[in-house]
Amino acid sequence: MLDHDSITRWLSAIDDTIHPDSPEPKSENKHKRKHPAADSQRRKRTLPSPPISMSSQEGSPSKRQRLCPDPDKTPTRYSTSSFVLSQDARSEQASTKSSASQRSGTSSPTKNIADLRNEKLVAFHNFAGLVAVPPPLHAVVRDIRKLATGRGVLTSEDAEALRNTDNDIGDFRDDLSPPSLFIDTSGTRSNLGQLPPINRLVDEIWDEAIYCERHALPEAAWNSSVHFPLLQTALCYASVNDRAKQQQQQFKIKPTNVSTINVEKRYIPRTQRFRHNKRIDFCLYLDVADDSPLEDSIASKVRTRPHDSINHTEAPWLSRMPICVGIETKKTGEDWHAALEQIAIWTTAHWKRLRELTANTESLPFLPAVIVQGHDWSFVAATEGKVLEGGERQTVVWSKIPIGSTEGVEGICKIIAVLQYLASWSAETYWPWFRQAVLEQTPAPVEHSG
Repeated sequence: MLDHDSITRWLSAIDDTIHPDSPEPKSENKHKRKHPAADSQRRKRTLPSPPISMSSQEGSPSKRQRLCPDPDKTPTRYSTSSFVLSQDARSEQASTKSSASQRSGTSSPTKNIADLRNEKLVAFHNFAGLVAVPPPLHAVVRDIRKLATGRGVLTSEDAEALRNTDNDIGDFRDDLSPPSLFIDTSGTRSNLGQLPPINRLVDEIWDEAIYCERHALPEAAWNSSVHFPLLQTALCYASVNDRAKQQQQQFKIKPTNVSTINVEKRYIPRTQRFRHNKRIDFCLYLDVADDSPLEDSIASKVRTRPHDSINHTEAPWLSRMPICVGIETKKTGEDWHAALEQIAIWTTAHWKRLRELTANTESLPFLPAVIVQGHDWSFVAATEGKVLEGGERQTVVWSKIPIGSTEGVEGICKIIAVLQYLASWSAETYWPWFRQAVLEQTPAPVEHSG
């Protein structure tokens, strides 16, 4: 800090440098219009600053500090994921805004939903509402509701592993002594898949979810630390992905991040006010084996078409990999209507692409989807509605069934059971329909998972 004598010497120097009666310097441009206010500001900017030597911060650098991280710095827990987050840096923004939106970015999700509803492009219903759920979807809703209550989400082996684990799993351990509503003895749960190792559930999912919530981390951090690892873990232990079934099916069910992938323009729903172009965060897809007869069949189906992809997206690497489930994520308790709008647009585009590939969409009962808000996972679905003027088809979005929460191990077990159920549905319902209706092949017999 400057002392009193230093300030006095500096003020004296100003009087010697700038005298109030000093003539104005001549303008280099004779035609430039004078502006008194601008001249006053210019004179103010010419006042000298105190010499550096008069400052008490003699050692402070004159340049801005580098923003690059120190490579020798010990990484913290959050910076451990910095590389993953840098790849997904745009995911939170990309999943809520179109890269080429016209006016939709300036309108709220509730207005966009109202716009879609008013023009009859999308109808929104509740699973527990007055409108009857179509029977094929109702059967799936019944199964998912059962798993979401916890009934039969564990095999006897899973329950024993949880009872005997050294990991802290909270009060859930007390509810696992037989007979327990959580334990399935019919074989249905084992047909869906296995529970992953307990330490993975606790260390890689539960702990990370609590950490993200405690520190109010952004959506991209939730996606990379919790949501995607949980998707991968659940599907890794799904029955449809065991080696024998992979060889028979010529594919496995996998999750992938599509937060930077656009929907193909021709499939984006349009109203008089907006072009509703939105992205979602993840999807499940059929990872078709390279150089397999199945890959050849898909390639021949789309090779001569304007859109050289079996899907409704612009992702070249997914062009031969049929998408089966859409997943949109948000932070805990936030943006439900935004997520619902994104799923509505995604499934509307998906239905439109399927109708372009086949005239037999009536036999596909619905398209499943999942909305995640931080800890909380919910099941939603989209069915085809009435035929509109001009030949367009309405999409009906049904919501929602709370699946489970990553706030505890019990909720994580429920989420895994439902994800494995959706994987089985994709292999046993969606794929046989796709093979027959789109690829025009007779599907092979499928062993159902319970």
